[in-house]
Amino acid sequence: MATKQVSNIKLTVNTAFFIALKSIQRGSLTVKLVTVFILLLTFLNLIVVGGLLIGITEDVGIKVKNSHVGDVFIEPAKEYDYIQNTNEIFSILSGIPDTHYSPRLTTGATIEYEYKKATGGKNPARASTVITGIDPFLEKQVTIINKRIISGSFLDERDWDGIVLGSSLVDGYTSGKQGTDATLGHVVVGEKVRVRFPSNRLYEFTVVGILNSKSSAVDQRAFINQKILSQLLSTDRYNYSEIAVVTHGNIPPTSIIEMLRNINLGDRNNIKTFDQAIPSAVNDIKKAFGLIGNIVSVTALMVGIVTVFVIIFVNASSRRRYIGILKAQGISAPTLILSYIFQIIFYVLVGVILGALTLFIFLQPYFAKHPLSLPMADGQLLLTTSYVSIRVVILFISSIISAFIPAWFIIRQNTLDAILGR
Repeated sequence: MATKQVSNIKLTVNTAFFIALKSIQRGSLTVKLVTVFILLLTFLNLIVVGGLLIGITEDVGIKVKNSHVGDVFIEPAKEYDYIQNTNEIFSILSGIPDTHYSPRLTTGATIEYEYKKATGGKNPARASTVITGIDPFLEKQVTIINKRIISGSFLDERDWDGIVLGSSLVDGYTSGKQGTDATLGHVVVGEKVRVRFPSNRLYEFTVVGILNSKSSAVDQRAFINQKILSQLLSTDRYNYSEIAVVTHGNIPPTSIIEMLRNINLGDRNNIKTFDQAIPSAVNDIKKAFGLIGNIVSVTALMVGIVTVFVIIFVNASSRRRYIGILKAQGISAPTLILSYIFQIIFYVLVGVILGALTLFIFLQPYFAKHPLSLPMADGQLLLTTSYVSIRVVILFISSIISAFIPAWFIIRQNTLDAILGR
């Protein structure tokens, strides 16, 4: 009995495949081209928009990592103003191969521009910011902000009175603002700005560079030499507000964190991986873009499914007499339905192959060379195997369903009515 059932299934599949093959060969060339083109566009819509959005959100995270937090980010615990036991931290980090760190000192402050021209009770242009004191040499080993100077130059170890301004603090250097609306206006490299510290102490700096990292956490800051900031704040030169660590060796960031926590540094300091240190706004952007990508993909899929449904329905309706004759000759309804499923599988397969060639030969290389330049990121077409595979499977399943329903609706008609065209 089981052998007979297997034989019947095999016969049904072979017959359905033969009917599908002949239908494809004898079908209208225009219909075939339109069907493949629709499935090609559906496939690209499923992949490209979501892939670009993923590429944008991933680049946002990469820019935060490469320009600010690194692989491991250390901050003081809530009850402390500065990181505790920095000498022990530096000793551990220095002993890890291919690992670099950049300690920073930060403070809130207000920068003023053209203050000498503000007369008659007028206030100068002002912008609130975070003044970040860095060691320029160490910072270059950890982040890439020295490579993101769009005007002037980066800080030098001898720039005691030099300051680098983030692009969100000024006008005229980028197409959009990432920070607050309050800016200093169009500041030119070489001009003077005045910083008003929390103690109301004033200090004049010379602008040596304008920085645009496309990371809002960085571009809303101003950078000066850490030693001069320690003097201005009257604090110990070994007090630090944050330490960014990068490792290029075989030791993962989680192992570095464990090394630091094993000497009880974790109780006095907040030690995080990149994923933990990334600003919540970046995670919110990722979620929002992911949702938008899914909505666009679902919409594109529904349009493709409805179009395939209509094509199969029209095709089956126009061949009702042919279907009736096949049924009269003993071809079962499941066999005929399966033949339409085989046809749509063929068209989807051709559409996916053409779409994959378009993606990987043309679109992905194009966006790699010409990324979408946005104020917060450079968007590339990011495609992973799992991302593409899932959408291909969804497209196949949806297309099979959209082919089954109209085929079943037409084929279930009475055989005689179908032959007579009633």
